[in-house]
Amino acid sequence: MPPKTQLMNIGVMFHVYAEGITGGSGGTILPPDLDPTTTNWRQWLPEETEPEDSAEAYFVRSDTPGKTRYLLITGPGTAFDFESDRLVSLIDVETDRRPSAFFPLVVVVGPDAAVPWDQPGDFVLDPENPRQGLGIPEGPIHVLVADGTVREIPADVEDEVLAAYLQCLLPVPPELEAKFNETFGAGIKQVWLED
Repeated sequence: MPPKTQLMNIGVMFHVYAEGITGGSGGTILPPDLDPTTTNWRQWLPEETEPEDSAEAYFVRSDTPGKTRYLLITGPGTAFDFESDRLVSLIDVETDRRPSAFFPLVVVVGPDAAVPWDQPGDFVLDPENPRQGLGIPEGPIHVLVADGTVREIPADVEDEVLAAYLQCLLPVPPELEAKFNETFGAGIKQVWLED
């Protein structure tokens, strides 16, 4: 299955979970107490949302048997910055009270950066070296966004622009605005995370 299609399926699972825990009003995409360093969200999420399906089928591709290339985007300033308790809430996506529809959630890493699918392990952003842990891309970098869409980022995107996007540094710092607009389009909403 193409990575774009698979990311969209994962996005549906996030939304089903978030809507189910709050009666449809929107909630966090993952439980606030879930620690991705000790709990494998890839096994947990399908059990909560699609119990009749094999979790492995959602996350393992034929080019990396036993491993997954679908990793949460974690680390400083990201939507899953577990050190600062900042988690994306779908209530923000649905109401635009704090627009978070463009927050990146999951990235498809290169085959060389795949991790065992049934164990904890995700992409941890290093703002100084944002490509570390992404592996060698096979074309554009595919990212699942909080509104359920998939964004394709050019593989040759500049590091500072990639880091700003993955860190949700929006509104974009003025010194990066022209490069950011060239990569993502000038029409992207100015979004932010509350502290």
